[in-house]
Amino acid sequence: MIDPDDRAAIVEAALAADIETLSLPVAPGLSLELAYDDWGLFAATWQAGS
Repeated sequence: MIDPDDRAAIVEAALAADIETLSLPVAPGLSLELAYDDWGLFAATWQAGS
């Protein structure tokens, strides 16, 4: 089990991390958005638009 103080420190560090987003166009009206922080990639989503 994680000590509550350790868990609080982990959460605080995660919330303080700078998040960057990179949008890669893959086709007209469709892009792949990659979100990453100091620890690496944590989300990849498809975005469709007009």
